Amino acid sequence: MDMFARFLSVGGAATLLQYVLLTAGAQAGLRPIWMVSGAAFLVSAVFNFLATRSFTFRSNEPLAQSASRFAAMVAVGLFLNSL
Repeated sequence: MDMFARFLSVGGAATLLQYVLLTAGAQAGLRPIWMVSGAAFLVSAVFNFLATRSFTFRSNEPLAQSASRFAAMVAVGLFLNSL
């Protein structure tokens, strides 16, 4: 499997995980829904980081360095989506 296919599969799995968690939380009656959505997003982001790091790119970069860059990108994406 080439890197692009691995990237797509990790992104798809992270998206599916986020929506499964959001749906399960909403159907369980957890409220407020924005907190459920935020928690699902955070779990999905952690999964995405770990899977992208180990499976997609097979990185040997120090964890703190790659995690801080990933967190910055997630923060930018979250900000842009909240506009």
